[in-house]
Amino acid sequence: MKRRLLLALMVTGALSAAAVLRYQSTRRPAAAAQSEGPLLVLYWEEDFQGRALEVTGSLPDLPVEADASGNTFDWNDEVRSIVVVSGTWRLFQNGRSNTKLDETPLAALDVRTKEKESGWSTLVSATSKGPLELRNGAAGGFHRDISSIELVSAENLPDWAAP
Repeated sequence: MKRRLLLALMVTGALSAAAVLRYQSTRRPAAAAQSEGPLLVLYWEEDFQGRALEVTGSLPDLPVEADASGNTFDWNDEVRSIVVVSGTWRLFQNGRSNTKLDETPLAALDVRTKEKESGWSTLVSATSKGPLELRNGAAGGFHRDISSIELVSAENLPDWAAP
């Protein structure tokens, strides 16, 4: 599902309040080994390959980004592998936490007041044993159609609650 709003956000630079670090890599990022807060790393390809996006907070819509050559990368429905370095996260099939899409600016968005859209969501978390590595969508149960992410807690799930 394409969202016109994402392109507008990219142009204005008004991503959500979440801090998102972008870089291109073909290996796991060094930052994934040591995190001082919640960190979720999304990969463009399976087995933690290709372009990577580090997420440190909720993203009501996955971003569109451009590289130095002007190539654009729309992360919507393109995540193929994930490392949950720390924290507990909810992944949503549809944008804005599975709510109806409209032109509401992100600064004014309150998903609790929006009409729900059907779609799956799944909870992922690191544990005391370390990061959760999902090498592909089948391993994580998300195929590749992730459109939004919510930071549920900066804390990892307790070992007894994690699969």
